[in-house]
Amino acid sequence: MDAPTNYAIGDEIDFFCKKCRLNLNGNVTSLQGDSVAKVTCRTCRSTQTYMPERSEEEVRSGLMKRAFRIRDRRSQQWTDMEKARTDLKALPDITRRWREATENANANYARKYNPEAAYKEGEVILHSENGLGIVVRVLHEQGFLALFRKAELPLPMNQAEPEGI
Repeated sequence: MDAPTNYAIGDEIDFFCKKCRLNLNGNVTSLQGDSVAKVTCRTCRSTQTYMPERSEEEVRSGLMKRAFRIRDRRSQQWTDMEKARTDLKALPDITRRWREATENANANYARKYNPEAAYKEGEVILHSENGLGIVVRVLHEQGFLALFRKAELPLPMNQAEPEGI
């Protein structure tokens, strides 16, 4: 649909602003032959292709469609967040137990694991391959069970250093 004729550059015109999504006043910016080609919105200062005013029903229905799209997008984001929370609850038992056991542990005071040293239950250790762990149970004089984020492993302790090395 062509814009009304008899306009000059700088004249005031009523149009539908695509950026503001409202029927507003603007200034004619460019003409194509005798018809208006571009308009500058007085509200948002954007220059855009001329669109004639829309009826109130059209504007309202467009705004409602946009509101519903936003609502649906946000509800999808909430669903995704709930799904992520559910995934945390479904962590493997070992990881959940490790988190509970190391919740109050301070990694700065963890001892580096050494097979020659002795360990006691509840002690926090730092293993070179498995990271932060906690001694769950002493199995016997030469071994204990350690809980790490991904695994529960038996580790040796009180191992005498081999002679001649």
